[in-house]
Amino acid sequence: MAIKKPTQFHLEIVFIMAITIATLFANYGPYHGGHDWYAYYKFIAAFEPSRGYVPYFAVYILAPLSIFPERYQWTALTLISLSIFSYLAHRQGWSLWHIWGVAFFTDLWQGQVDAIVALGMWLALSGKNDRLKSVGLLLAMMKPQLSGYIIALVLLENRSKWYIMLAVPFIVIGISFIEFGNWIPAWVAKTSSMPLHVFNYAPRLLWPYSLFLLPVPFIVWKQQGELNKTTIKTALAISALMPNFSTYSYVILYLFEPRLALLSWLVIPASFISIKAVPMVEISIPLILLLAVMVAEIKSALVLEPAIVSEN
Repeated sequence: MAIKKPTQFHLEIVFIMAITIATLFANYGPYHGGHDWYAYYKFIAAFEPSRGYVPYFAVYILAPLSIFPERYQWTALTLISLSIFSYLAHRQGWSLWHIWGVAFFTDLWQGQVDAIVALGMWLALSGKNDRLKSVGLLLAMMKPQLSGYIIALVLLENRSKWYIMLAVPFIVIGISFIEFGNWIPAWVAKTSSMPLHVFNYAPRLLWPYSLFLLPVPFIVWKQQGELNKTTIKTALAISALMPNFSTYSYVILYLFEPRLALLSWLVIPASFISIKAVPMVEISIPLILLLAVMVAEIKSALVLEPAIVSEN
């Protein structure tokens, strides 16, 4: 009997399990990962939201991870994140290998929850019904600095039924107010005092000049007439240029433009040249995405224009 060659799906499963098992061993080493999970998110999962930087309703999203022993929570999060990234990559028409990049591995190593936010954004954009889109908006709201534009554009696109789209967020956020009181002032104060760190240094290179770009996604949406890939890529690129967007979250950009993942590896040779060169390479990633969108639109316009002229 002939032995079947492993498919790409089987290889991805092996890779996901290998990374997950690696985190188990890393938990026992001196340099184990999951810093952000153990420093912030584990407390949120344990219903202590004031010790993190995300909105307090995130406790209901992350609480299931608290059922695992503390040592294995990062491992569980890694398995969930890899599964989500693999699913979303395939839904976009490529595989997990296409989004391999510095941000991809950094996001996993830090114990971040960006995969859950990315799933929320995808559901809000592509959910089969309004209930799924409403759930997606709730998940996306866990990190509004990543998803703010997408949330706003989805609501604008569905403004005739915004009350349906916001049903799940209203209910869950309302419950959080009952449980924790009006937590918004405390959350805003906490996020406003977030210290500068290596992962958000790059976007601050353009601050405050990046403020002039704030209306661009809405202008593009109006010009396109719909919430298409051009609008989405523009919104994500502009978001990534804002100061609270950490560079490990670029993995969300990879999901829409995987060639950026290859570009991200230039960070490694740049780090040998000068530590100051690293943020310069990092900030170029969303700028290149924005430039690529502009070039694609110009080329599209040039192709259409002769056709219109010839018809006349």
